[in-house]
Amino acid sequence: MKLTFSLYQKEDKFLIHEWQTKYRDTAGFKAIKHYVLEDNIYYDLRELIEINHESFPIGDNEFRNILIAKTSKNEVAGFLVYNVFNLNHKPEVNLIYLAINPVMQHKGIGTEIMTELCLNYEKYFKCKPTCVFTKIDNENTPSQNLMKKFGLKLVRRPKGRDYLCGFETDFENVLDHIKAFEKE
Repeated sequence: MKLTFSLYQKEDKFLIHEWQTKYRDTAGFKAIKHYVLEDNIYYDLRELIEINHESFPIGDNEFRNILIAKTSKNEVAGFLVYNVFNLNHKPEVNLIYLAINPVMQHKGIGTEIMTELCLNYEKYFKCKPTCVFTKIDNENTPSQNLMKKFGLKLVRRPKGRDYLCGFETDFENVLDHIKAFEKE
């Protein structure tokens, strides 16, 4: 499946809401509801998008953005919410939410989104980050496997959050993993 990538635009919210409405009763959407909407922290995907796409900086040299993957038919295949922040002049990337359209799951779209984001870091991050990290639900095996594919390693569980596990690696390691599996 040929995908195009872009940063979030306002019209994307309606396309995402469309697949939420269309596929809300599928097992794939129930997984999104459980792992991404996190047991009703967000009412729906449109709310998650609106809250996580703030136009103002979150902190010093920190911003949050959303990378959207679309099919040739202008359907949203998936999206990744991430933020970049600068600690002691060392930019870091936090992968916050990854959601794949329920009828397109298990087709490599998560891999394509991550590859696009990391290979085009200057376009999306405006700098080369030093590391990448994320927190994933203990039961979310598909996301954990995706992070491992990109070289992220399980490093710790956040205090007071037994249901989450943390993954991280330096950014060069991610690029090395992409080169390795692109050769396969």
